[in-house]
Order: sequence, then C-alpha cells, then structure tokens
Amino acid sequence: MKLDKDKCLVTFLEGKNASKGKFPGREDIKEALFKLMIFKNSDFYFEGKKFEKKLVCYLTGQHDNVEEEFRVKFQSLIDECNVNNIELKLNDKIIR
Repeated sequence: MKLDKDKCLVTFLEGKNASKGKFPGREDIKEALFKLMIFKNSDFYFEGKKFEKKLVCYLTGQHDNVEEEFRVKFQSLIDECNVNNIELKLNDKIIR
C-alpha cells in the first residue's frame, strides 16, 4: 500500500511472482484480483479525509516478452481488470 497525502490517494498493490514460469498461474492471479476487489468496494479514510483508491495487480515472471502469450491465456482476467479499474502489470508493463 502506498499513501499519497497530497493527492488524497491510496494505492493498493497486490503482487504475484512466478519463480519458475513465464508468469503466475490463473489461480494466483484470481486470488490477487479477489483481494483487490475487497478494497475496491471499501472506503478508505486517513486523518478524517476520504482517499481515492488506485488498484494495481502486479505480476512478475522469469521471462521477458511474454505479453502476447499472456493475453491469449488470460484475456478474460484482463477484461475483468479493465471493467473494474484495476491496473494490471506484467513485468513492469501495463496490460490493457
């Protein structure tokens, strides 16, 4: 979690790493998205001020240039992220 008091913004980060594969598996990604959905439906206050939320699902794997393969395999999860305003990152690249 990152808190920006000046912008009244809290960023919730949920990450998954594949220690051997190209990217995390479907169940790991769904778990991360489930956690972020809990925050999506919650209000966040700090020092009496309501903060806006930014949700980020951060995925890392052991290989570069796997974006197209990821898209083919997980398009439905990518669509879910887009509909729910969750920023999806794979190896530091935003996937939309």
